Amino acid sequence: QRLYMIPSIMLKFNQFNQLEIKTFSSVNSPGLKQHPVVIGEYFEMAHQQQEADYIYVISIAIFLILTVFQMFYYFLVKGSNETLYLSLYLISFAVIAFVRSQAPLHMGFDLSSTFKIEIFMISVAVVSFSFFVFRFFDLEVRKTYVIGILFMATPGLINIMFPDPLKTRIVAEYGYWIICVVAFFTTGSAILISIYKNKRYSWVVGAFSLFGWLFLSYDAISQSSLLADIRLPLRPSLLLLAATLVGTCMSLIITHKYWQIFKGATYDYLTGCLLRPAFFQRLSEEMQRSQQENTLLFVAVINIRQIKKISASYGREIGNSLLLMVSDILIGGLKPYDLVCHFSDDEFYIAARVKSRNEAEEYLRKIHKNLSNTQQVVGTETELFIDAKLGGIIYNPDQHLSVSQLLQDANYGLAKAQNHHMKDYILLNNPTVTA
Repeated sequence: QRLYMIPSIMLKFNQFNQLEIKTFSSVNSPGLKQHPVVIGEYFEMAHQQQEADYIYVISIAIFLILTVFQMFYYFLVKGSNETLYLSLYLISFAVIAFVRSQAPLHMGFDLSSTFKIEIFMISVAVVSFSFFVFRFFDLEVRKTYVIGILFMATPGLINIMFPDPLKTRIVAEYGYWIICVVAFFTTGSAILISIYKNKRYSWVVGAFSLFGWLFLSYDAISQSSLLADIRLPLRPSLLLLAATLVGTCMSLIITHKYWQIFKGATYDYLTGCLLRPAFFQRLSEEMQRSQQENTLLFVAVINIRQIKKISASYGREIGNSLLLMVSDILIGGLKPYDLVCHFSDDEFYIAARVKSRNEAEEYLRKIHKNLSNTQQVVGTETELFIDAKLGGIIYNPDQHLSVSQLLQDANYGLAKAQNHHMKDYILLNNPTVTA
């Protein structure tokens, strides 16, 4: 939409004014697409157009925010090229949103320039999304795909360099159709291959990609002068809303993917407890925090004595089920920010903030009681009970200068419990800690 001011000096007051309007179309079909010229007060009409621009401003803001997150992943996670391609997709649609707003009009852009920029950025967005799909699913970019990607990139380049401004609109239209058709086969076949290979997230990516492509095609049809008889309502903002939804979904999928990678390197896949390297790092941080805040940090080691025998006698599945029971008891008995580590096949470590030595002893007693009262039924008659020994220590900054020294004392407490016939859990004395 365009607004043209008629200076008041050119208007006749209290008598008729004659206004002649000439329109031009690249296919020699004079006339306006949707409705006739509207005459009204300039500032009121300009305000209405600015209100229509709000959706473009919001879209641009969302695209740029998502781009910041993708670039953060790109520099943080090695080899994450899919985030770079998704960033290009998001930035491209941010530019498209800018071009479709009223801003280019106020900046002095003509329609030929906006057509050139818009089709070029649509071409960049579709090519970037195709590369994103190939990289995300680790698919090989074969020669046929390279040809398809070149076909998607060519219309944008041709439209930018096309010299005749009178034919820019029709060239942009043909280019738009080429992009839509080639994207359907190139990107669509890549997604079908990922679905056939049972790639994770393939169905979600496929569904949202089809959703975005349908709106891309709708946008091409609604702007087409060749298909004017279809008379689809011209809604430039619909494509941006669809692109915003697709971009947000892809960003969430990438976030979930990286979280799973981080979780796999941090947490045990079976029990959900921390792995040893992560536990050592977190325990070191807790030791520093305990020293700075002058709080008590309690560390204990739990040995499940018969896990290996049960796995050997009844099978690995029964042993894993027993380990899951133990991890659930340990996690359930602690506060949300306390640490639980599956250290080895039959050993767990815990680290918890406590207010006193009595509270630490109560932790050991409660954990031992819950473990002892747990049973695993095997078959119709056999019942397996958990036989656990526990040893603990309260962190002393003067005595425990490293994580290994703290865990060594906790293991010493476990050794004393294992050699003691009357007690199954022992909290080592620490003279610097009062009850």
